[in-house]
Amino acid sequence: MHMGESARLLLREHLPLNIQQEPVMSAQNKNQSFYDIHISGIGFLDRIRMVTPKDREPFMAVTVGLQDGEVLDGDYSKVSTTYLDCIVSGPRVFNILNDHVLQENVDQANTVIRAVVKTGGLDAETFTYTQGPKQGQTGVSLKSRLFQITHLYIAGDAVDLSGYQDAGTSAGDGL
Repeated sequence: MHMGESARLLLREHLPLNIQQEPVMSAQNKNQSFYDIHISGIGFLDRIRMVTPKDREPFMAVTVGLQDGEVLDGDYSKVSTTYLDCIVSGPRVFNILNDHVLQENVDQANTVIRAVVKTGGLDAETFTYTQGPKQGQTGVSLKSRLFQITHLYIAGDAVDLSGYQDAGTSAGDGL
């Protein structure tokens, strides 16, 4: 399902992140181009996992909680978090997360994992809450693909990413 007008309006109200719409040239045909929305920011990585669907190849997925707002003297009360459900795109990001989180068996539930990231291919799906205080209300799930990590911090420690080569990303990678 592609982003409907109601989802677009909700995004405009609740997504004050660094969003850029950039023309991307296709590698196959230099005469073809399309626009791809890129979102860059810093936030938390959560639920890093391998997904094995029945009808296609396994892939890595992650929830990115991008943060936006002002921090004053350690007061984070003005910071909001926007969550993106992402498919990991490209071997560099895959290898970084696989090597430093999955293979190291990092306890994701009890370890803060922060990163500076770039995502693309933003899409939204609406759903209806089935339980809890929002039961019956419409919600929006944001989908994207995570194609760049420039900095990674696990439990406050910076991870050296210099050994990971950037093989580039394919603009046609989608959700």
